[in-house]
Amino acid sequence: MINILFISSSLEKNGTEEFMMNVLRGLDRKSYHADFLIFSEGETENSKEAQSYGATIYRLPQRRKGLIYYRTLLRFFRNHKGKYNAVHWNEGEMTTLAPIFFAWKYKVPVRIIHAHNSNTNGLFRQIQHWFNKNFNLKYCTHRFACSSLASDFFFNNTNSIVIKNGIMLKKFAYNEEWRKAIRFKLKISNETLVIGHVGRFTDVKNQSFLVDVFKEVQKIEEDSKLIFIGIGEQYETIHQKVRNFELQDNVIFAGQQNNVNEWMQSFDIFVMPSLYEGLPFVLVEAQAAGLPCVVSDSVNKDACILDTFCFKSLNDSPSDWADLILEKCHNNHDRNTVNVLERAGFSIDSTVKYLEKVYSNQ
Repeated sequence: MINILFISSSLEKNGTEEFMMNVLRGLDRKSYHADFLIFSEGETENSKEAQSYGATIYRLPQRRKGLIYYRTLLRFFRNHKGKYNAVHWNEGEMTTLAPIFFAWKYKVPVRIIHAHNSNTNGLFRQIQHWFNKNFNLKYCTHRFACSSLASDFFFNNTNSIVIKNGIMLKKFAYNEEWRKAIRFKLKISNETLVIGHVGRFTDVKNQSFLVDVFKEVQKIEEDSKLIFIGIGEQYETIHQKVRNFELQDNVIFAGQQNNVNEWMQSFDIFVMPSLYEGLPFVLVEAQAAGLPCVVSDSVNKDACILDTFCFKSLNDSPSDWADLILEKCHNNHDRNTVNVLERAGFSIDSTVKYLEKVYSNQ
């Protein structure tokens, strides 16, 4: 049995965590076993699902705990010396090298650093990241990234491999019945234009700009809705902005949903005006659902899989964004796109097969 330890900050419904869960779901459980080391408390839907597959969830103090964090991390690897064949550390920024350093110290054979972002906030974090990324090669055996931009951010595009964000494609394939069911639940007619967005409410996701864009859409297409799926620290701020613009009757805050694949069927277009990204899973999922996408040009170019995908500069006005969104929505397009994504290598099956070989040190 090959034993794997996934390391991440949490097991919330975020892109990085969803990658680990997709790999866990696809592993050959007769030959591979995975546990999780996370730095957050509380049960989540993902942690419950992981435990249903036999995974043990180890919870350690967060980095801001200082010495307590390092001592407990050191103790963990010392106590589990010889147990794990592979450590797969999934990160959005390299503000510490401790997990991979201790894995090296206690001789875990396969030690993976997997980059899931292309930038970070704050000067101090940027300095930490720059310093640590110059030392990571000594301690890791494999350097993975979700995109070329993430590879450059973490590894200067040196000795790294881009691992495509594989998903369960059939789960997101276009389904007319789901579209009707979600719209019926929300009392939205089939003729109404629905703009969708899935993401945590943070400054980086730039939902405030999307509200500005939707205000312009409403001036042209009154029969339109904007659906936000997600939670986060900026939730109330965005909610208040919607009220200030008197758009509350046309903007739906759906919160966190466990069936995002079904909700996506109700959308007509997916919009992501992020300040920066690695290669978001949600853009792969949206394209698997056959949705045209309009995203900021700060998003990695690797995210473009279908010809209905379009980049737009954040320097352009909300009105310009609205015009492009409406143009994309009014163009006829085929929403049965799963085969295209499968040929492009975005199936979780191909991702898992490759990773199983790495975990086995083949």
